[in-house]
Amino acid sequence: MIEHQWTNQGVAPCYDSYALEFTLHDADGQVAVRQLDFPDTATTLWWPGRTVRERTVLRVPAALQPGRHLLRVAMVKPEPPRQRIRLALPEPDSELRYPLCSIPAVKFDRDELTIRADFEAEQHGWHAAGGITIRRDTSVAHTGKASLRIEGTQQGSWNYAALYLDQPVYPGSKYRLTCWLKVDRLEPAHLAPYLKLGVSDQAGKWLANFATTKYDLEQLGRWQRLAVVLETPPNAAGGHIALEKGNKEAKISISCWLDDVELELLEGP
Repeated sequence: MIEHQWTNQGVAPCYDSYALEFTLHDADGQVAVRQLDFPDTATTLWWPGRTVRERTVLRVPAALQPGRHLLRVAMVKPEPPRQRIRLALPEPDSELRYPLCSIPAVKFDRDELTIRADFEAEQHGWHAAGGITIRRDTSVAHTGKASLRIEGTQQGSWNYAALYLDQPVYPGSKYRLTCWLKVDRLEPAHLAPYLKLGVSDQAGKWLANFATTKYDLEQLGRWQRLAVVLETPPNAAGGHIALEKGNKEAKISISCWLDDVELELLEGP
């Protein structure tokens, strides 16, 4: 994510809406990444003397070669003839792209960035809500040798059990959240449980929730896969995964097993 601010030091705003073109250039000067974004505050509102703060999530393809890349920016009117604005920045190239900084590109194994909870180890890190007990159960599993047994009666919380993540949740990234759930008993049987990713910022402030598909209560006693593909906010930093009730004040009794929870990074900034 790029955080940038702009100050209009002229005597008038732009009379047209311009986009910001960010490019990453490799060691040979070739453009490896090009992204065009309109600012949240349109350039027609950049009044003289006003400072505007923006955030841009730069999407980097998985095929990007490791190494240092030069980040440049240009202000462009996308419609032909693609007029560009000369900025009060040094060393523009022939296309009025201005250098900002050098960024190292490091290749990660996607598997290393997948957060998993398969309950094969004794320590699992999940916490139960009031009225709920959880334990590692080696007699029932979707795969492997164990699952998380969740049972009890809950009222006054949004969830039955939750895992607070030690790993970061990356901003402006696409994730897939999945799990396998087997519900043996739910009373009353009208609020189907589901898995949720709650996303927070660097200070721990809640930003957004992303819910999977709900458990099909017509198929009690069967393992079901719950899933959602989501895109995190540009200021995401952390979060938690929870098995949700769907209503905070409802008094619900449940008996179920949770297994093979995965939060998989599909695309990152």
